[in-house]
Amino acid sequence: VPVGALAEITGSARTSWILSVLQEHASTRVLWLEEDLRLFPPHLAQAGIDLNRIAFIECREDSFGVLRRALRSQVFEFIVTNALFKDERILRALRLLCEKARTTAFFVAREPSAHRAISLQLEARWTELDGTAAIAVRTLRDKAGEALPTPTAPREEPNPSPSLEWIAGA
Repeated sequence: VPVGALAEITGSARTSWILSVLQEHASTRVLWLEEDLRLFPPHLAQAGIDLNRIAFIECREDSFGVLRRALRSQVFEFIVTNALFKDERILRALRLLCEKARTTAFFVAREPSAHRAISLQLEARWTELDGTAAIAVRTLRDKAGEALPTPTAPREEPNPSPSLEWIAGA
């Protein structure tokens, strides 16, 4: 995962993959911003994620303003959002703010976008590995950047829960 970048995560296991990243980086401070909060925070606690390090925000209007203020604060190492921006200028501004703050913003979406400002596009899908559900990650687009360590093998999930998956707005 690149530091200070915009990353877009798609696929059937997109939220579960985000949770695995949060588990791997257990000390990071996270802003979780949804336009309509659908995530049930106790699911994160069940996955072993300390909720004290995550700020949850429901923001139906001015997601850009909230993200901009969060990035300028330089408090969060990760931002997870399902906010969708169609304006490339907004995404470029967010990318510059992410670089300055050394924050990685994960945009969770149903389908990959064509935005050039996105530094990394990943597709996370459920697969079977030796009879166990696992997450297979495929890189769709990667612009070089400083990388954080991530698990090298697919992360096993004994009971994949569809309730953890986001249904991002169109």
